[in-house]
Amino acid sequence: MSNDHSSRADQIKISAGRVTRPAGVWSPTVHRLLAHLRANGFTKAPTPLSLNNSEEVLTFVKGSVSDDHDARWRESDAAITSAAHLLKEYHEATQGFVESQTTNHVWSMPALSPAEVICHCDFAPYNASFDDEHVVGLFDFDAARPGPKLWDVAYAIYRWVPFCGVSKGEVTDLAQACRRSTLFCDAYGLDASQRKALQAVIPERVSALAHYMVEQADLGDAKFKTDVERGDHQLYLDDAKFLVSQKLEF
Repeated sequence: MSNDHSSRADQIKISAGRVTRPAGVWSPTVHRLLAHLRANGFTKAPTPLSLNNSEEVLTFVKGSVSDDHDARWRESDAAITSAAHLLKEYHEATQGFVESQTTNHVWSMPALSPAEVICHCDFAPYNASFDDEHVVGLFDFDAARPGPKLWDVAYAIYRWVPFCGVSKGEVTDLAQACRRSTLFCDAYGLDASQRKALQAVIPERVSALAHYMVEQADLGDAKFKTDVERGDHQLYLDDAKFLVSQKLEF
């Protein structure tokens, strides 16, 4: 991912149902992905409208946006269930993308193996749109890349249940968190072996985020440098360690 990726949100403009954002070297690939999704019947993501060397223009995804303290998803079974359905629907719509393209793909981060789907890699409430308690849209595909579906599911559960902040005591009811995790797994359609695997994948995914932040800070990304100096990355490392120690089941 480019060093200026973290500051791109400050440069987004929304007008007349269109979103204008800075373009990255990965944007042509993302635009092809978005067109592929729509061709496969997935209409809950932006439609690409135009792209040049500096800007991209996409349609605005319908629905209202959320924040990290919005009760619509933090306390709603409908939200977490519809989020899982949406992620599953998205993953299914990505099938065949790599095989159907003759152009070389450029992703913001290296592809992961096995490349079962095109992972969104940031499937969280802040990148979703809502109709009341139901998740109806998905945006910000800058971090997308091929990878295993559980990589996306793991981060989704961490953000949507949520488990984020569990090591600091911000998640106090682990039984409730496991129940919501089970709801997500049920709605997505994970089998017993996949659920067992998530016990390791969730902390691995969260640790990877912390290491990525440090890596980008070392490369000169000002936003990540500030985050790391503040110790934000340590939260993810502590959460990952806590989740390993608990051996949660869902």
